[in-house]
Amino acid sequence: MKNFLAKYFGPKKPAKLATRALGPIMQSVSERSLHLVPSKAETRSFLGGASTLRPPMESPLFNGKPLPLVAQIDLGEVQKAQSTPWLPHSGTLSFFYDVFDQSIWGFDPEDRSGSAVVYSPNISGNVSHIVRSNDGLARIPVHFVPRPSYPSSEREIVSALALNSDEIDAWYKIESESFGGH
Repeated sequence: MKNFLAKYFGPKKPAKLATRALGPIMQSVSERSLHLVPSKAETRSFLGGASTLRPPMESPLFNGKPLPLVAQIDLGEVQKAQSTPWLPHSGTLSFFYDVFDQSIWGFDPEDRSGSAVVYSPNISGNVSHIVRSNDGLARIPVHFVPRPSYPSSEREIVSALALNSDEIDAWYKIESESFGGH
């Protein structure tokens, strides 16, 4: 009798919300992307370091001083990791930004000279002999790892899925694991 009363009139345990299998759902809204990962081997793509632009291309200037190189991406390495039709199949993208002063953020049209992206055709051979001055940022070689990119749970496409709190927690866990748990 006691069990009967407890079962029907005792404190209620919170109902466990049903959790759907998120893998297929996440895959349906994901986009392809490349994750930049530090490389132990020397690569033609790197963060920081010195630009490998050749004359007549020079590092862009801001307030009369060369902008520091933030990243240099070899498009051949990008294409080798994952076919990306909207990018050239060869050449280099060099990203420059005033990282030391950081006086510009891009909100004002006058800020446009404080950063630059420069495309240059393929640089053949060893790049070590064609570098420009190092801007004080350490060179970190990188390689590219294909991975899915998931929209934030706040995005409309995800909101439409009506995820419960357990599913949102699982969403973040799966997303974090796709970066190796970082």
